[in-house]
Amino acid sequence: MNNLGSTQSLYAIALVIMLSAAGCSNYYRAVRAQPDSNAIDSLHKLDRFFILRSAQSAYHMKNIRISPDQKTFFCQLDTLSTGHRLHLKRGRNGNLKYFKKSPDDKNVLNEVHFFTSQSAPALSGSEYSLVLDSIQKIEVLEWDAGRTTGSYVLGAIGVTVGAAALALVVAVALKSSCPFVSAYDGEQFSLQGEIYGGALYPQMARYDFLPLHMRPKKDGSYSLKISNELQERQFTDLAELWMVNYKDGEPLTDEKGNIYLVRAAQPPIFASLNGKNIKRHLLQAGDYSVCYMDDTTSEIARNEAHLTFGNPKGKTEGKLVLNLKNSYWLDMLYGELAKGFGSFYPTYAVQQREKPLAELLRWTKEQQIPLEVSIKTASGWKVIADLTTIGPL
Repeated sequence: MNNLGSTQSLYAIALVIMLSAAGCSNYYRAVRAQPDSNAIDSLHKLDRFFILRSAQSAYHMKNIRISPDQKTFFCQLDTLSTGHRLHLKRGRNGNLKYFKKSPDDKNVLNEVHFFTSQSAPALSGSEYSLVLDSIQKIEVLEWDAGRTTGSYVLGAIGVTVGAAALALVVAVALKSSCPFVSAYDGEQFSLQGEIYGGALYPQMARYDFLPLHMRPKKDGSYSLKISNELQERQFTDLAELWMVNYKDGEPLTDEKGNIYLVRAAQPPIFASLNGKNIKRHLLQAGDYSVCYMDDTTSEIARNEAHLTFGNPKGKTEGKLVLNLKNSYWLDMLYGELAKGFGSFYPTYAVQQREKPLAELLRWTKEQQIPLEVSIKTASGWKVIADLTTIGPL
């Protein structure tokens, strides 16, 4: 549950930061991806720019194809242009920073870096085969919303003077985010996702559950990190690590914390979005292949994905497995909403904290923020769940 804090505290923070005169910067981050054929194929379909990193060499990987046994993929290595060398030195000043107005720097947001223990040829232009087992790690580069937003907040305070400008900065600083959860994966802390998104007021506090991919340290202990990436107050009343022993399948929870062991989840046999057929491979795995639900031009601004599943054994019960996240669109909209209140925002936040939970939930429902899940019955569509907000990470 996120608490927006008092007016006095926010203004005091803004006043102190004003003296620092920080500048605005744009940052990217490197997200670790699984070194398997499915992940690589998904990234390839997104037309990502692949870069091979071997010792001190770096090449552009073109014309990629995967072997039938899914254990090797082949490509043609080419010289890496100057427009794709920023991440070789970890960004500007080694700080994962890029210049937004530089076309060459912006290329970094589309790159995927493969680090391998295999030796690379001395000359480019040759055919190359990369064994999946030799991949040490894969870094998918993407925009770092948290660091960039924080930088712009500080920069705006540093170069702007006046009460009106200060009120604007306070509104931007109140832009919603969620606590980030990272887990030790055997080498480093890797981001796993966000928790209790949208819980802005005390009465909206709730339990949230996040599956973690982590490995023990040498002493057998597990390490978990919950971090606050933006300028806000975040309150976590309880944090627990649940350990599930299982032989096969994947343990998942529903929103109430009930644990299910999922084995051999079945993909849909037919899928459509807003009345148009969509490719089923977009919905068959939790990967970087995405199906955008962005039809906001109609009167009701509603998106509907219809999924049809087979039921050869005639079962009467089933479990729907979803791998979800929001885009930054909702995050941006809330930021614009807060900014529109100007200096009245702290008063508005206090008023919201005094409203009943049912009224706040009704408002989010009216704004079509929850993801509504329905099942088709003999008497028509029946709503079975309204899923709470999932963070964009």
